[in-house]
Amino acid sequence: MRRWVWASIALFLVLWLCSLSRAKGADMILRIYGPKKVMDSCLIAQPEKNPPDASSLLARAGRFVSQVELTKSGLIRSVLPVVDTPISVPAVASPSPPAPTESTDIGKVALPPLVAIYNTHTGETYAMTDGVERVKGRGGVFTVATALEKGLRKRGVSVLRSDRIHDVSYAASYLESEKTVREMLYNNPEIDALFDVHRDSKLPRSLATVEAGGTRVAPVLVVVGSDARQPFPTWRQNLAFAKRIADRADALYPGLCRGVRIKEGRYNQFLNPRLLILEIGGVNNSLEEAEAAAELMANVLADLLFEDQNQKKDNPEPPGG
Repeated sequence: MRRWVWASIALFLVLWLCSLSRAKGADMILRIYGPKKVMDSCLIAQPEKNPPDASSLLARAGRFVSQVELTKSGLIRSVLPVVDTPISVPAVASPSPPAPTESTDIGKVALPPLVAIYNTHTGETYAMTDGVERVKGRGGVFTVATALEKGLRKRGVSVLRSDRIHDVSYAASYLESEKTVREMLYNNPEIDALFDVHRDSKLPRSLATVEAGGTRVAPVLVVVGSDARQPFPTWRQNLAFAKRIADRADALYPGLCRGVRIKEGRYNQFLNPRLLILEIGGVNNSLEEAEAAAELMANVLADLLFEDQNQKKDNPEPPGG
């Protein structure tokens, strides 16, 4: 009996220490189980096939002191909580879908490209408008992401949008947005590209506007993560996509894009080869300047995405390819 009591105490201490370092705990869980098992246990809560005997002293004591179910899914959820609500703004197709072409099957219409948009640092904002660099909740970058969404929809692109706040704990913001990205991809594997909208934290006012599209707008920087700190074998695919966006921006609106910057973090880009950060303007921009830039950037992205779609249509993959 005494052994069971000490085992319960030891388990409680382990779970308590994990709760003090959620980021390390999450990394540990992902390394042990892998993304798919985490998705199965966290995103879609499934009952255990063989739950522990309710009369077990260890199970009862562990559940009581730690408030964690002593099963695989219970332990995983103690580090990565269950996502039990859908994305708040669902994907909505273009109001005017493209007409059938000769290459489409009779009765079928080619679906428009699908883009996912979210904000990891939801509280980032623009000091010229709000007087501060950051707010609690949804700041200027959320409004700019909305402008990007509206611009894409005007061009006929479907958009999946998340309005979740990911930076209540700033240090855990990428862990939180990772859950959103995984859910988006899990529920919508046909997503063509994902964009995490930020603003630059260091851009001085002297460099905060450019002439593009016939007006003064905030510049846009495309950010790509690398494998400098953690394994990320496919990061050059993200880089290639980022360079194509920058080149298209230069062709349509010279001066709008500040180019592509490679940074050491992964920024969840390891989850998809077409996931990128868009830093639209900087802390020293006004909200209006950033919104204007987002509208131009929507044209750039739509132009490239429809080009890719047409190439796929003209060069379909062979069976099994």
